[in-house]
Amino acid sequence: MFWMCQYVVDSKVQRPRRWRGHRGGFRDTYGRDAMTNEHLTAILAERVMKWGVGPDRFLMGNRGWMPRWRFQPTEDLHDAFRLLEKADPQQFTMVGDEKGIYFVRVQVRGAVGEARDTCKPRAITFALARALGFEPSPDTSTQKTLANRR
Repeated sequence: MFWMCQYVVDSKVQRPRRWRGHRGGFRDTYGRDAMTNEHLTAILAERVMKWGVGPDRFLMGNRGWMPRWRFQPTEDLHDAFRLLEKADPQQFTMVGDEKGIYFVRVQVRGAVGEARDTCKPRAITFALARALGFEPSPDTSTQKTLANRR
């Protein structure tokens, strides 16, 4: 498959910082498929919710918009389920253990995504992102917490 790449220049450093793949998703050039929670939220809002993405807001259609800080599926459980509902998964499984770790498995259009986290909304959002073909960057504090609880 032919990949079309479009570089986005970081204005402060004057070098390509991120590239835009043929499907429109930004990926960090310094780490394979690394992305922040804000970046992941923007991609999922665009792909799943079918919203336009502006610099500080989401364009929801019919001239409606929402500030970016209002939609945070990695932090807010209501937003995570809203995203999950819109993705219309074939299968969704969530299991928690006595240590407070949640395991989530999502199947969307035949693709499966799994995530394990101490934060329920982040586990749901990461599993959905993986099912859609994106690899979110793990939060280092969460990874340390998971390692300590084993």
